Amino acid sequence: GRWSGAANVFVINEWGRDVQEEFETALALQARYRHSQFIEPGVEFYAGQDNYSVGPTLQGNIRLQTRQSLHWEAGALFGLTPASPDNSLRLLLEYEF
Repeated sequence: GRWSGAANVFVINEWGRDVQEEFETALALQARYRHSQFIEPGVEFYAGQDNYSVGPTLQGNIRLQTRQSLHWEAGALFGLTPASPDNSLRLLLEYEF
């Protein structure tokens, strides 16, 4: 279909001399609409230690040659709690070969 969703669950174990040993969890959710190969608008949600953010995203793929492509993503995330950053900008550029 035209709609796609993804969920990532993270279990993080911190240890070392300068870090208090602890387990943490984090969650990342994404829903996007496959408008075309080049443009896919969506929304993302992140939940982790001291961070709850949500915001719109745009992404797409550009095929360059056989087995080569350029994947790009851009998003603006807004904090949902006082402890979360007010605004975050997320950019990704990936070259596959």
